[in-house]
Amino acid sequence: MADYTTSFIWSYLKVMENKELQNFYSEIQEEINGTVIASEEGTNPEQVFTNIVLNYLSDAGETENSRVCYDEKITKRGVEHKINGYALYENYETLDLFITIYSSDPFISNVTSTDANKAVEKGVKFFKNAIYKEYINELEESSEIFDLAQTLAKVQEVKEYLTRVNVFNYKWNSKKRFKNFRNHCGHKYILSFN
Repeated sequence: MADYTTSFIWSYLKVMENKELQNFYSEIQEEINGTVIASEEGTNPEQVFTNIVLNYLSDAGETENSRVCYDEKITKRGVEHKINGYALYENYETLDLFITIYSSDPFISNVTSTDANKAVEKGVKFFKNAIYKEYINELEESSEIFDLAQTLAKVQEVKEYLTRVNVFNYKWNSKKRFKNFRNHCGHKYILSFN
């Protein structure tokens, strides 16, 4: 009898936890919809969601100096790179890139590992394009991403001090870290994954 009771209690707690999570998700969706409706600047739900998550991460001390900033490079083969936000620490040692997979579904949905990995790779590709391939030359100065691309391409302190690039993917409880950025000879930089 005790095993049945314990099993029932755990099942009940799991259902309650899922309801609380669904309520939180619904509240965020309402906040996103309200912000989009009230916005005069033509913002989109994905960027509003990104802003909400960046605020949570900043409040939790997981990132600092974050900025919502959308950039997506599309080529003949599809989306080459994408980011929704970034944080470059003042000492140039750490760069956080944020990629959002947003869904306006009324219920929480799962993101496959394949989709999550593709999103992370798009963030990595942005970084490589910006720091190695002079992506800055393809951008208008008025572009949201121009400041970051210019900093990555032109600021010598970035090339000297950047040691870690974190690529965060929202809706997925993981992040990939890139370390040992400063293994370089001339202008050749090596990223190693752990």
